[in-house]
Order: sequence, then C-alpha cells, then structure tokens
Amino acid sequence: MNGVIFDFVTNQLVNISVSSSTLVPDCNAIVLAGGEGDRLRELTTDASGEVIPKQYCSINRSGCLLQDAVLRARALAGTGRVWPVVAKKHERWWRKALTDVEPSQIVVQPQNRGTAFGVLLGLLNIQLEGFSGTVLVLPADQHVEDEQIMLKALKHLTQWAERDPEGIYLLGAQPEEADPALGYILPWFDSKHTPIGAYAFIERPQEPEALKLINRGALWNTFIIAASLETLLSAYEPRFEPQLESMRRILEAEKLNGDRGLLNAEYLKWPSLDFSREILEQNIDAVQVLRLPVCGWTELGTVSKIQKALSHRGSAPSAGCLFLDLAERRSRDANSPF
Repeated sequence: MNGVIFDFVTNQLVNISVSSSTLVPDCNAIVLAGGEGDRLRELTTDASGEVIPKQYCSINRSGCLLQDAVLRARALAGTGRVWPVVAKKHERWWRKALTDVEPSQIVVQPQNRGTAFGVLLGLLNIQLEGFSGTVLVLPADQHVEDEQIMLKALKHLTQWAERDPEGIYLLGAQPEEADPALGYILPWFDSKHTPIGAYAFIERPQEPEALKLINRGALWNTFIIAASLETLLSAYEPRFEPQLESMRRILEAEKLNGDRGLLNAEYLKWPSLDFSREILEQNIDAVQVLRLPVCGWTELGTVSKIQKALSHRGSAPSAGCLFLDLAERRSRDANSPF
C-alpha cells in the first residue's frame, strides 16, 4: 500500500467532555469494538500484510474511532461505568487505545462471535459487577462530525429508555442516499421528536429497494441502542437462554478463580450471531425508533463512507495521527481514488 500512515496512540482526542449536562444517572455503556473491518482491508493493510481493524484507525483526528466512542460513552455514563468489548486477538491495539480504562472494565472476547454475543458478554459483566439501570450500546466504527448534537441525541435516547424500562430504544439516521451497504429501519410513521414503533428491519437492500424504503420514511439503522439491563437480557430468552446461563456461570466462576479457559472453550461452540437480526428483529414489538438529528453521522463500513467522511472534514491531515489517517494518505498518494 502507498501512502498509508501508521503510528501509535497519542493523548490528543476529539473534544468530548464529561459534564453534568450530559451525564445520565444509573447509565452504563457498552462500546462494541470486536469486529475485524474486513470490508476496508484495502485501506487498512500495512506493508507486512496485516489488517488493522478500523476501530483503531483515525479519520483526520489524533484519536482513534474506539477512543472517540469511549469518550461519547463517558459523557453519558461517567468514567466508571463504560465497558469496551474487544477481541483477544486485537490486544496489541486496544492496550494502547484503552490506557485510561480500568482493566477490570475491559471486556475481552476470546473469539469474535458477532454483535449478539458481544453485547451479551458486556451485559453480564455489568450485572456481575452489581450495576443496574439503563444500558447504552455504542459501536466503535462510526464517525461523527458534530459531537454535541450526537451527545444530546444520546441523552434523549437514554432518558426515553429510563421512562419506559420495558422498551428498546434505537437511533435512526435520516438517509442521505440510497446506500445498499447499510441496514434500514421502517417506523410505523414519521416523527421528528418522539420515538415511534419499528415496523420492519431491512438489512442491506439493493439500491432500488433502498430508495423505495426511504420514500416510505425508512431511516438508517445506527445500531445505537438504549434499554434497561433487564430488558436487554430478557430479549435473549428463550432462544438463547442456554448460552446466556452458560456464560453467566462461567463469568461467575472466572471472577472467583480467574480462569478464562472455560469462556474460551465455550465461545468455540457458538456460531456468529448478529444483534439486529437475532435480537432486535425478534423483539420488534419492544423497539422504539428515535430520529437522530443531522450531525454528520457515518458508519465506516466501506471505502465510499471513508471518502464521504474525508470530504466533510477537508483534506488537511491531523497532527499526531493514529494508526491510520486517510487524509494524510490522500495528500501523499496522487493515485488515490479520493
């Protein structure tokens, strides 16, 4: 690869601060960061052929995407109630990115088994530590231009979940195009300011179908969720109750004797499961969709999404970039498609 710049973590991060204006009482946050980012490997493969997971990359910022997501989570839940869920195989990266997170709060998956088991592992760790209340789930592979608008939306989302502890609240973003790489949520009807029940989930429709969905009022599925701890755990029942109880017993035993071997062995038995498809869709009657105001939200799953994020921010590279700064690549590589 030409022009791809890799570096170590610095302390210069996006401007997100924890304050009383954003903190939500009894809020916990799970930051999902266990994915591989295979669709971006053409951009994130280094000279030795190793793929850097996208959550450890930067979009013209000095902090990586995982660090940005942790800061968003802390703005709502506070420093002591944020639980990054990472993959064991990515340890060389998350140890650098999470230097200011208590090791006991870093939830390590032995294997990547999809977002359903990643969320479940985070939920059970929160419960095992004696916490309750609302849980906010944030993916670590998203880019946001206006963080203050996002934080306000996250606070509203968690507050709605507090008022309705049996509901599952989900942010939906206004589509800017008929993107076939994203998931869509179709609410029962359009609403600008209040949550509306979800009628259907549609995962990565073809462009003509996506355009029809948008015309019917569909929103992009941001996979940003807020609900009570009990509601999210009960959403796994009865289909995944054996896995839930098995994981709970293993975590309880691990806390007593520190042996992670049981969890490693158990993970090898399980298939890879998607939270949206296996949990949200199966509990659609409980799902309420809240519209995310325009804030430059982008799910960085494809090269075109990287291009979009860069075009919004401009081409000037950041000082002290992290593992990957695509703005720097664009300025160095005359043959770049960006």
